[in-house]
Amino acid sequence: KNTTLSDDTALQLMVYSGRVVLLPNAQAFEVCDLNGYPLIELRAYDSGKEGDMINDAKTWSPCHNGIKRMILTHANWAFSGDYPNALALESNINADWVINGHIHHPTHKVHIGKTIWFNPGNITRQTVDCQYIPSVYLWDTQTQDFISLELTHTSYAKTFDQTGRNIRATKFESLNEEASLGAFVQKIQEQARNTPATEDGSVLIEILESIYQEEQFPLDAQSMVKIMIESILSKK
Repeated sequence: KNTTLSDDTALQLMVYSGRVVLLPNAQAFEVCDLNGYPLIELRAYDSGKEGDMINDAKTWSPCHNGIKRMILTHANWAFSGDYPNALALESNINADWVINGHIHHPTHKVHIGKTIWFNPGNITRQTVDCQYIPSVYLWDTQTQDFISLELTHTSYAKTFDQTGRNIRATKFESLNEEASLGAFVQKIQEQARNTPATEDGSVLIEILESIYQEEQFPLDAQSMVKIMIESILSKK
C-alpha cells in the first residue's frame, strides 16, 4: 500500500507543477553543474527494492572522470549494527554513496569498502525520542562530501512536554501526579477545578479562550481543540 505514486498525493501535484523531478525506479539520472558538466550519477530505489539495488549495483561499471554514483533508498539498513529485521550494509557494490531516507533518527556515516552509507534523518522530529538537530544537506563539489545546514527550529525542551520510550522524565523537587501532563492541560485543570459543568460547554470554552490569549496558543491548535469539543458535545 502507498508504494507507488498516484494522482491523489501532494507529491504528484509537485511533480506536475515542475517543482520536483521524480526519479524512475533504478534508472540513472545525471546531475550537472551550471556549465553542464556531469557531477553525480543518481539512482533511486523504491521501498522493498533493496535486494534489486544490491544485485544491480554489483553489475555496474565504475564511474569515471570524477563522477560520483549515489543511490537513494528507503530501507531498514543496519546502520547501528545488527538488530532485528535490519538489512546488512553491503560491501561489494559499485557505488560511492548510499543515502537512506527510512530511519527517522540521523546516523553516523558508515564506510564499507568504497561505499559510504548515510542516513541523514527526518527534519520533523516526530517523537519525543528524536533528540537531534534537524538539518538539510548540500553536496560540496570541492570536498566531495555533504555539508550539514541546521534548520531554524524550536529547542528540544520546548518541542516535547512528555516522556518518551528512551527519554526519562525530568526530575523536579516536587513531582506530583499531574507533572506528566502537558502545561496546557494543567492550566485547564487549575482553572476548571471549582467550576460547575455546563451542558453546552460554555464555561470550558471561556476558560480555553482565556488560556489561548495568555499563552498565545497557535490558531491551528485552537481549531483542533474546537473540533474535539464539538465532537464530544454532539454525542451528548
